[in-house]
Amino acid sequence: MSNAILHQDYSEDCIPNFNVNMEHSRHRWYSFKEGYSSALVQRAINEYKLENNKEMVILDPFSGSGTTALVAAENSIDSLAIEVNPFLAYVSRAKSVSTKRSEKYLLKQLKEIISIRPYEVESPLENISTFSYRPELKKWLYNISVLRGFESLKQGIQSISEGFPPFMLALYSAMADCSNAKRDGKCLRYKRDWSSMGFSSIELRNRFEMYARQVIRDVTLVPLGTSEQTFINNSVLNSFNSKIMGEKKFDLTVFSPPYLNSFDYTDVYRPELYLGDFVKSQDDLKFLRSQTLRSHVQYKWDTYDKSSSQQVEGLVEMLKERSSILWDKGIPGMVSSYFADMEQVLNNIYNVSNKDAAMWIVVSTSSYAGIEIPVDNILAELGGTVGWELSGIHTLRKIRGASQNESIKLRESLIRFKKRG
Repeated sequence: MSNAILHQDYSEDCIPNFNVNMEHSRHRWYSFKEGYSSALVQRAINEYKLENNKEMVILDPFSGSGTTALVAAENSIDSLAIEVNPFLAYVSRAKSVSTKRSEKYLLKQLKEIISIRPYEVESPLENISTFSYRPELKKWLYNISVLRGFESLKQGIQSISEGFPPFMLALYSAMADCSNAKRDGKCLRYKRDWSSMGFSSIELRNRFEMYARQVIRDVTLVPLGTSEQTFINNSVLNSFNSKIMGEKKFDLTVFSPPYLNSFDYTDVYRPELYLGDFVKSQDDLKFLRSQTLRSHVQYKWDTYDKSSSQQVEGLVEMLKERSSILWDKGIPGMVSSYFADMEQVLNNIYNVSNKDAAMWIVVSTSSYAGIEIPVDNILAELGGTVGWELSGIHTLRKIRGASQNESIKLRESLIRFKKRG
């Protein structure tokens, strides 16, 4: 079914896993399960410099927690990052913050924040959904003491440090530690023995201080180079116009789109979206979900679209024939629309890229009802359709498929393109 160019020579440093970033300053400020290593971006930069020997501007249309933008900043390279999730867009901006504040000054501010009284302030999230205990609930995300401790520290950060984004990021990391649930793939799973852990505002304050001290060390001892990082919080499908992104042209694009695995990242990050006032209601959350790439079935879009790929249409028909064993009837439409959306993205990037631009994409294959979806090969085909020249598809690692498709061996791949002419 495929004419993929499969190589292994990118697998050692171009790691499709964020965990290794937790060893590096700034990248470690917030743990992000979905992402790739900073080394992948660095290799893309090094190869582009070697081949073109000129200055560059970098684009990431699915910035997630901002790895591409941060590596660009570390190399004093201008970049533009687009992210639809407002919490993740905040994470990206916070990690790339430059400051002239001294270590002594930031430590003084931290001491004032930690000393603020009262330790607990009533939270607007009490009695909302599953955020805190209510008699009718069997499980809840946060103990009330933790929620109130968050509100106290949040108000302290805003009043004492003018809302210094790295401090807020430290607080979000502390909240993740003191939550009764943790992110696990496409959902939040309750921690083992969560009900007996007894998290309180005291633990939250201690964890916040630990993360904040790490932030202070990184931001003062490892300053960023001089460059311009621009962050756009918007749907990638609505961002490629001069009104939003200006007249910028790009030389290198590095990104990983949402995988075709029906993960709804607005739901996974729902606690942070509410904690940070990025959304205030279920209607806000529903609207945000409607702006995401059509890679999941958790939102019912009004229409489904087709890409130009005949291979995709054939796969969609096969899925329809097996609709009786699909776990959701919307999967064929999701698959079709995902590639229609991605074709639009690839075309938009082509139109804002300079001659000899390069594009690196990390993506995973998928499978439904025993049918493999070779996402890497299809995106390579669609890239060629809109004008990109394929440089190669490189298998980075094999991954385990869903339990019902264990016989199908999935892979994460790096797709590389060049723009000629």
